[in-house]
Amino acid sequence: MFGLLGPYMAMEESLGKYENRKSIMTPDEYMECWNFFRLVRESKGYDIQSFPSCIEDWVSHALAPIPMDLVCGSRRPLYCDEIARALETINAEAVWHGEAYEFGEHVNVVKSNFHPVTLLTFTVKRVGDGEVETAQAMIFRKRDCIRLSVMEWRFKPK
Repeated sequence: MFGLLGPYMAMEESLGKYENRKSIMTPDEYMECWNFFRLVRESKGYDIQSFPSCIEDWVSHALAPIPMDLVCGSRRPLYCDEIARALETINAEAVWHGEAYEFGEHVNVVKSNFHPVTLLTFTVKRVGDGEVETAQAMIFRKRDCIRLSVMEWRFKPK
């Protein structure tokens, strides 16, 4: 995971204290950046939806949030395949607890620009009681662009 988030961790470290940045940032811009890097660190990149405007050109090259109109539009088959693979993995593990899940809806998609990796956030409904949970999965697309591998998955911490 550090390889995927490495550029952001280095940028967060270089952000430093406000005293070092006050010649190029307002206090509000500094806090916007600080909160952004905290979100990246705490969510492992899954919850990125936009970038701070004052550093967008600087940070948008590593991970890119995909607009939901593309996720549900022209690129839908690609993300449906990735979610199907993630759901297959979730259900393979859930069966040991007597549970099964079905897809709910897309929440967020973040694509790596350096690696063939997609970070998916989507809802699942537990079969039986209908309880809805938010799941997150890191999907690796192999070189042939057909085979998908789930590198990790989790239920989003509440």
